[in-house]
Amino acid sequence: MNRQMHHSLALAGAGGVFARLRPRRLVRRTSPAPGRLSTTPPAFLAGDGARAEALYSGVFTFGQTSVDADGVSIFEKPAPDPYWAAQLHGFSFLADLAAAETALARAFARALVEDWAAARRPRAAHRPATTARRLINWLTYAPILLIDADPAFATRFLRLLDKESLRLKRRLPFMAFGLPRVLSGIALVQSALCLDDPRLVASASGRLAADLPRMILPDGGPATRNPRDLLVLTLDLLALRESFLRRDTPPPGALLKTLDRIWPMLRALRHADGTLALFNGMGTTDRDLLETALSLDDARGRAVLNAPHSGYQRLEGRNAVLVMDCGRAPPPGMSGEAHAGTLSFEFGTRAGRLIVNCGAPDGGSPDRRRAARAAAAHSTAVPGEASPARYLALPLPGRLLDHPLRSGPRAVDIAREDGPDATLLRASHDGHARRFGLVHERTLRLSADGSLLEGADVLKAAPGRRAKPAGIRLAFHLHPDLRAQPLEDGRSIALLLPDDDLWVFSAEDHPIALEESVFFADPAGPRRSAQIVIRPGGGPGARVTWSLRRSAPD
Repeated sequence: MNRQMHHSLALAGAGGVFARLRPRRLVRRTSPAPGRLSTTPPAFLAGDGARAEALYSGVFTFGQTSVDADGVSIFEKPAPDPYWAAQLHGFSFLADLAAAETALARAFARALVEDWAAARRPRAAHRPATTARRLINWLTYAPILLIDADPAFATRFLRLLDKESLRLKRRLPFMAFGLPRVLSGIALVQSALCLDDPRLVASASGRLAADLPRMILPDGGPATRNPRDLLVLTLDLLALRESFLRRDTPPPGALLKTLDRIWPMLRALRHADGTLALFNGMGTTDRDLLETALSLDDARGRAVLNAPHSGYQRLEGRNAVLVMDCGRAPPPGMSGEAHAGTLSFEFGTRAGRLIVNCGAPDGGSPDRRRAARAAAAHSTAVPGEASPARYLALPLPGRLLDHPLRSGPRAVDIAREDGPDATLLRASHDGHARRFGLVHERTLRLSADGSLLEGADVLKAAPGRRAKPAGIRLAFHLHPDLRAQPLEDGRSIALLLPDDDLWVFSAEDHPIALEESVFFADPAGPRRSAQIVIRPGGGPGARVTWSLRRSAPD
């Protein structure tokens, strides 16, 4: 059954229930529930019906963390980490119950909504972003909750929708600008459309229209600089566009213009193998969601190559793609997941990625997330193990969110030359100037056929500063699917992709080593991997030249 048919049948089946209820506007918390849902948003996320079996048994898994309800309400169990709590109280599991397509799954989904309403919920359950996600998921999966529900549940559920919408409506004017406010605005407009409140549609749409240009920058990148945020916002905005169309109402111009900017940037951050680049909080890519988002782009525009506002550069060579972080840290209010990865890059082909960053884990311990944010977890050069950015340690946000960045590079200079034979990119940043008196300069050249990537790195004295002694470390993290083997010359390492495509990494005048690393952005959890490390010695000013060349397989 396709999504549109499921949507129509669900609303038709619930029509008898809705007809018994009288429409009311969102006036106060104790008001009766609205009379009906005029529409519901499309469900872009394809759930897994098999995971519904684990939910029936009381085991809830988000990221790599599972919690067993053990005979009590899952909503009263302590959350092992903020990510797990956000997924639970955001009702992300409704996608799996919808995919099961059984009466048991629908009854279980209703029971979980009732459990949530009756439970003593932690403060994390009512964070704006979580409230927004819960409201969107309840609206999206209302068909499975109401298709064979009794009138009493339908009344209670619609009253819950009213209550959560009112909660966001009251909080939104007082929220600081950031991703939670934008998500809350999207959820509020969705709720107003679905609950048929034209006045709220107008006011909430106006506020969202004012926020979107600040969140989605002129080049289409997110102000948070997190590729995952861009994908999530794309899908939320696409669902909102569809809800307007289902109500025979023209979508706001600001929404359509934002989507037009987003699509080329999504393509800019996508590798040749279909994954998103691992920068600033990006973890595992849901390729189906990414393909869905891109397939709804009628213009099918090309990827942005130079994105100066969001700070990314893309180099293409036939089937090879390189994406480089050339940006400064986001503003403190939007840097809760930002990484210290300036001038790091990722490189790969359709067969797979070769050079990567470690990526962000989905949930897990705070120590693991902090390790993923450090410069050492990125394919870049640093003095010793230092990071070019530092984090603001605040006790309360530290428990609920990652620490925001308090400092980072102040100046990032970029020069790019696109030629018929190759693309040349030169970039530098001053993130190490205050602590070490150093500036990192990196030059990359990718051939037009994508078979040769040449690079040069140097940490030199910053203007007006005295360089301090520091052991310089240049790292290239490898994707765990690669097979890496040092060659006899001591300055080269063979890299074999899963399709037996062979590449050779070489460094001039400096020995290289193959050391352990970890890859956080795997769907199954952290994986052991390797990294190529060069320690040039000789103090500031030492220049390291290196290359990555495709070779014929043995």
